[in-house]
Amino acid sequence: MNENNDKGILYDTNEAVKALNNVDGFEPKNYLREEKTDEGTSVYLDTKFRLLWFRLKYPDGKLVKIPKALNKDYATFEVRVYSHKDDTPDNFLANGFAS
Repeated sequence: MNENNDKGILYDTNEAVKALNNVDGFEPKNYLREEKTDEGTSVYLDTKFRLLWFRLKYPDGKLVKIPKALNKDYATFEVRVYSHKDDTPDNFLANGFAS
């Protein structure tokens, strides 16, 4: 568990968080791995398991990758998460950026 938080991970300590994206038969904690950081130890759910969880929760969902900056040294993308493939571009559940 996360050594930085004596109360454990939020998933364990808050029932609303645990129920938020609940999928019967899939327990994401079974796929967590520990990572050592300069601040201690944290837990991480690999992308393949996050995608599996998403597909189980939203079988008709979609992920849209939007290039924001492309050059010879790096690329930056925004990814938007939709609960249904027919959702309009501004009706996303969440988004994130990566370079």
